[in-house]
Amino acid sequence: MARMPSIHTPPPDDVITHPGDWRNLKVLQLNFSLEPLSFVEAHVAVIDLINGEAKSFEDFDPVIPIRSQHLTIPLPRIVEMKRYIQVPHNFEELTEASEATALRILRRDKSRCGYCGEYATTIDHVIPRSRGGLNTWGNLIAACAPCNGRKANRTPEEAKMPKLWEPGPPVRDLLQKQIWRKVTRNSRS
Repeated sequence: MARMPSIHTPPPDDVITHPGDWRNLKVLQLNFSLEPLSFVEAHVAVIDLINGEAKSFEDFDPVIPIRSQHLTIPLPRIVEMKRYIQVPHNFEELTEASEATALRILRRDKSRCGYCGEYATTIDHVIPRSRGGLNTWGNLIAACAPCNGRKANRTPEEAKMPKLWEPGPPVRDLLQKQIWRKVTRNSRS
């Protein structure tokens, strides 16, 4: 015989203690393209199901039945919208003065040293930080460890190490931003 939990033991978060509790559960809402949109309260997901705006993608297990006078449906854990919901994409304007991260610099430069072209594992400040150089797209370049050490706390001109390219914001991000602008402009028309 199963032992009943103590009356003083709080139930786990996902256990329904009385019939009205299901309304506060969260349900994952997927776009028509199966991209996650958001978590919504269960009663919102049930309304979307009843109105035909969504279909159940996965139900809670064990099944939590939702009953009305004429209908019984299992409470969904995940719902998929039946039409595509347009999500605004906010892209940051990337300029040479925008702040950059080491990972994105290495990705932009395809892990190639900006001084010799070899495999790069570090980034270099074109204008050293000690001279006011910032972590910006225009001041960071990928560098291999030997070139980074040889350049040290100098500018490329002082170290007689010409750059193979001028650092700047990644072109792909700028192109992607232009594409999204066109897509959103066309979808509004």
